[in-house]
Amino acid sequence: MEVWLSSISSTTGWNEIMARYPEISSFMNLITEEGQTLYTELRSWSGALINELDTRDTQMDEQASTKILAVVTVTDIGSPLTGSVAFSTGESKFKGFDGTNWQDFH
Repeated sequence: MEVWLSSISSTTGWNEIMARYPEISSFMNLITEEGQTLYTELRSWSGALINELDTRDTQMDEQASTKILAVVTVTDIGSPLTGSVAFSTGESKFKGFDGTNWQDFH
């Protein structure tokens, strides 16, 4: 399946990429009843799939891209993932986890 991407300029000047999912072409003169039934089922299925993908796109767009934890010390975070970001209230600093150690943001 191909997914076409189109660029949309927002009023802030940033470009956003939105997925435009392909649709099944319309066929009006299918010869057999079986062909018409198959086409109708495929069209219904593809419409449901596009709706599901659009819904999930919207859900993902509404989620924060980075969760910033607020902790007294970064050692309070048991098993951080590489790229985790935290604000250490004890040090009043933002820190990032590089996969091995917490690094201060300067």
